[in-house]
Amino acid sequence: MTQYNHFEGMNNLEINETHTITMRDKLIIAQALVLGIQALEEVPAPYTEVSNIMDMKELLHGPFSEFAHVARMMVLETNKIYSEMGETE
Repeated sequence: MTQYNHFEGMNNLEINETHTITMRDKLIIAQALVLGIQALEEVPAPYTEVSNIMDMKELLHGPFSEFAHVARMMVLETNKIYSEMGETE
């Protein structure tokens, strides 16, 4: 069974005729997706927004895949720094 990817063809995202999404924009969006997925996965059932999480993961693995790993590492390292700061206080 093939899965329909409704984000296919979105690698050249354009906001309008005057602004194309830059590499920095994609990194920021990828980071926001990582943080959003992380936060939504912590919501207890039955309030978990499963379809939103799935769509966000598909976006992260689709049009923003080139920055997904970097964004995850940024979030992990930031969490690690905050954790270490909390332990020293």
